[in-house]
Amino acid sequence: MPRLAEVQDPWGAEEPFVRPAAPFPYTNSWGMAYALLTPLMMLVWTRLRSRTGRVLLALGMVVSVYPAAQTSNRGMLIALALFALLVAGRFVLAGSLRVGLAVLGLLGAAGVGAMVGGVFEAIAERQEVSHTTSGRSSIYQATFEKVLESPVVGWAMPDMDPSIGIALGTQGYAWTLLYSYGFIGLVLFYVFLGRVLQGSWRVHDPAAYVLQGMVATVGCTIWFYGLGVTQCLIMMLGAAVLSRAAAEGGGTDG
Repeated sequence: MPRLAEVQDPWGAEEPFVRPAAPFPYTNSWGMAYALLTPLMMLVWTRLRSRTGRVLLALGMVVSVYPAAQTSNRGMLIALALFALLVAGRFVLAGSLRVGLAVLGLLGAAGVGAMVGGVFEAIAERQEVSHTTSGRSSIYQATFEKVLESPVVGWAMPDMDPSIGIALGTQGYAWTLLYSYGFIGLVLFYVFLGRVLQGSWRVHDPAAYVLQGMVATVGCTIWFYGLGVTQCLIMMLGAAVLSRAAAEGGGTDG
């Protein structure tokens, strides 16, 4: 059973960092799922006909803000901001300037709320003692150097590096693809994402814009976030809906 929280007690910290994790093993997995699902839930809220359902969903999203803030997760915030920017840009390109500006306004309000709520301060405090940025840089460098020894087919699966103490090909799904399947595997994954976006570009529907933003967000965040079973399922379901809509020449509700 996954633990409820990921408790980190790095040397120099005044008190342990308690970060939500369940139903996933790690907080980063929680953050990735939250980043992908939150905009989708906001879209669902706009389409619910039941007043009770809208109230309950709105309450759920409001309540979720607290554990999200407790993650002090940079990647989650980057993913949410990127998601919002991509969706806003897609609406603007489709001619819905007002909706695009509304999304940007919501992003700005969320940023101010995070600042007032001390989220950015908590992230800075954790970085002072955790040194995750420099650690990731070492892993990425070692992973890339190892991939160059087998650039076409990779090394099948991530492998522990005794000198670093962490498996190479982790700390980001792009690095897993690169290490496990070489450059060909990484390129093919991006070809898939690009094909989904290109094929559904002519589908003019707000839900399609949100799903396109999600697929594009995954393409950016996999360089520092893993793509677990749940997160991959969310992305693939979105890609399937977009592909079906493109094939049928209609909206995502068809």
